[in-house]
Amino acid sequence: MPADLEVSLLESIDNQHFFKKELCIERRESFADALRAVAGIDHTDPKARLLYMRAPLLDTLLADISVPLHMINDPDGRLAPAEVKQPLCGVWISTRGNITPLHFDLCHGLLTQVRTLARIRPH
Repeated sequence: MPADLEVSLLESIDNQHFFKKELCIERRESFADALRAVAGIDHTDPKARLLYMRAPLLDTLLADISVPLHMINDPDGRLAPAEVKQPLCGVWISTRGNITPLHFDLCHGLLTQVRTLARIRPH
């Protein structure tokens, strides 16, 4: 992602919940600044802020994602080409410890969980 791309950074008001807009503070920041904020949280501190970053699903990332056809059915139950509704999709990056309650998304989801000790530096 371009370092200067504007993204949403959500901070939980009660440091527990994000699911509704009323439960968080949203700010617009560059991808680089938002990623630094999320990656820079001290997870050993029980008072550490919980953050979510939401960025758009860019064409460059979408080109690397394929949805298996056996997961997609048309209304008649036949296999159909996968259609990704890009405006409904986003990339979510969160601090450790965030919990999202049961819900459904309007777009296909791809969950990736990364655990690392490496430093992240956006370019």
